[in-house]
Amino acid sequence: MAAPATKVDAKNINDKLDKMLKTLVANSSTLDKLIEEMREIRKSQQFLSDQYEEMKKHLHSTDEEVKTLRIENQDLKDHVCKLEAQSGQMQEDMNNLEQYGRRECLEFQGLSWEESENTDQLVICVSKLLQVDLSAKDISVSHRLSPVSESNWQPTIIARFPGQTTYVTLK
Repeated sequence: MAAPATKVDAKNINDKLDKMLKTLVANSSTLDKLIEEMREIRKSQQFLSDQYEEMKKHLHSTDEEVKTLRIENQDLKDHVCKLEAQSGQMQEDMNNLEQYGRRECLEFQGLSWEESENTDQLVICVSKLLQVDLSAKDISVSHRLSPVSESNWQPTIIARFPGQTTYVTLK
């Protein structure tokens, strides 16, 4: 059996308990501060996490938009290439048509110019000089071109001969 506690022992125990209580109270205040700091850290961490998730969603949305725009851009590039090819073909076709349309025309240069002249008659006269049988019904239209410069005071006559192509052999 243990010996009964004396007043000195009780006082020592009380002193130790007081010290422990003071230490607990001091530690409790520090612990409260740590708990509050932890709450602030959690709030901050949650804010950053929310911001990160929002940025992640925005980045995903932006990636999808970029993919869509890339596809659209490629489609537009393909369409432009197709249109450029069509334009080139149309330009070539137009040039061929213009050349084909000019096949029925002849130019007559060096013929003197007179006021109120009949260019059809001048063309017929030239054809007779070349021993080519030609009449007014063979000429669709004829006219003088604008002079290129003042030195060209006798502008060229152009005449169109529609219908079938006729080859003329000069004798």
